[in-house]
Amino acid sequence: MHTLLGQLYQHQPNRVPWLGLVAAVALAAYTLALGHEGEGFNLTRRIGVVLYFSLTYIALLLISSALRDHPRWHRSGNRLLWLSEVTLAVGIVSVILSAVAPDLYSRIDNAFEWVLALLWRQSSFRARLWAW
Repeated sequence: MHTLLGQLYQHQPNRVPWLGLVAAVALAAYTLALGHEGEGFNLTRRIGVVLYFSLTYIALLLISSALRDHPRWHRSGNRLLWLSEVTLAVGIVSVILSAVAPDLYSRIDNAFEWVLALLWRQSSFRARLWAW
């Protein structure tokens, strides 16, 4: 998978800013829908969260792969790749829990989003992108 991601990034590195832009718009839509009631707002929040986390995750994979190939940033690339593995594990646990114990999951589903956000915050993903 690392080689495939590296090749994808090398051939089209301009996709990462677009992923970030669409993810930012999705996060803005999610934020604007907070505090409002109704199915339309619920759908907006769901779509916003899914797009934000999905596209940010793809960008994280692409950038970690590119960093791993660079001699100076190899260690940071490995750290980001490890972070993406932990993120995937949290997502899989979330899906399994929603299928096995939907009542419990409905009470703690926001916690999974916050865990992912805190993991990404801890990784200094933003700072590494800015410095790169």
